[in-house]
Amino acid sequence: MNSRIDNALSAATDTQYFELGTDILGRAPDLFEHISGDRPALVVADANTFRAAGKFVLGHLSAAQVPCVEPYLFDVPPHADDVMLAAVRHAIEQHDAIAVAVGSGTINDLCKRASHEARRPYMVVATAASVDGYASFGAPISERGFKKTLPCAAPRAILADMDVLRKAPYAMTAAGYADLAAKVTGGADWIIADLLGVDPIKSAIWEMTQTPLRDWIADPQGLYDECHGENSELRTQNSELRALYGLFEGLTLTGFAMQATQSSRPASGAEHLFSHVWEMGRHTHDGEEPSHGFKVAIGTLATTRFIEALFFEHDFTYRDIDGALARYPSWDERETAIRALFDGGELLDRILAESKAKHLSRGDLHDRLDLLAKCWTPLRAKLRQHLIPFARLRAMFASAGCPTSPADIGLAPQRVAATALAAQMIRSRYTCLDLAFETGLLLPAAHSLMTAF
Repeated sequence: MNSRIDNALSAATDTQYFELGTDILGRAPDLFEHISGDRPALVVADANTFRAAGKFVLGHLSAAQVPCVEPYLFDVPPHADDVMLAAVRHAIEQHDAIAVAVGSGTINDLCKRASHEARRPYMVVATAASVDGYASFGAPISERGFKKTLPCAAPRAILADMDVLRKAPYAMTAAGYADLAAKVTGGADWIIADLLGVDPIKSAIWEMTQTPLRDWIADPQGLYDECHGENSELRTQNSELRALYGLFEGLTLTGFAMQATQSSRPASGAEHLFSHVWEMGRHTHDGEEPSHGFKVAIGTLATTRFIEALFFEHDFTYRDIDGALARYPSWDERETAIRALFDGGELLDRILAESKAKHLSRGDLHDRLDLLAKCWTPLRAKLRQHLIPFARLRAMFASAGCPTSPADIGLAPQRVAATALAAQMIRSRYTCLDLAFETGLLLPAAHSLMTAF
């Protein structure tokens, strides 16, 4: 294990063991015995992940004489919903077992929450470098069709074999690359929130995630080439899969940062809000919902261009404060606009609560705008240094096999621009969208997305 992983693991609150390397599925029994408390192992997988790694993990556990119950195998592609969650929890409790999740996002989320409800730890064997959720606290689960992130501990142990990751469907790897690159715009939002005194940057967490971020995403073409190589033999040196290794390390360490902060601030910003709006609208393309990572790819490009338009094509000075105050709506006006945009029910109630939590009084808005006018120039300089320019980021996504245009996931540029307005409403966490709303520049910045692609 490298020192960066060691340091990040020491900051994690839930995960105690993390192994990333080549030909290491045989380490599963040792990791399991660290967390099992003499309970048997329950391998949870679907047909694809069982074939990719589950059968080997089960074989290693059995050969090491670890008690194992019959694996729980999904007979249909699993969905992170309350029905499948109940089924996994029943299997865990029926056998008084410890879950060994073999899979990526959905399987890990189901085992994470089910183990939490059953009051026991679990471990995960990763099968794709596709998400930062392996190591994150909480699990997004749909309850009666409404998606919520339910509280639950991250896995006690994570095992990731490089050759298994390399053989995953490449679209999953590309989705993971986009999700990791999204930390660039997420970091930009944290810079904004920090300078305005809304959400101070935690230096140790920033060092854990943002400092190595450029290295993790530096070689998108190398990532593509590593995963499309002809040689299917097990690699003997992690350096031979340097880009893929960096991708999984980055995704996992971001999860550790979320554990340490008990917040998703280190992992996401406005770009994820674009994705959330499309998820709430049940957007599909060619009959299927685009992956989380692919939606985030377009959200990241949109957020990058939005910040460029907001900061690099406008100034905000003391002369602009009175105009911004005049354009700022009352809460009653704001509530009316939100109700016109979103359907009723629990979703609307949550959005109203999130928006009201960040709606400022006139006096507080004046104080924030006064501070913003004072720090606009240094803030713009910090953002220019931090961001990857839109054109360059788009080229990186192309090399990695990620979407580069809204049309790639079935969206029109006009819808992306409109999404910026809705995305500003749905969460209380402060992002560039909120700064644009408070300065009265939300509409012109959003309009820049019409021609960005």
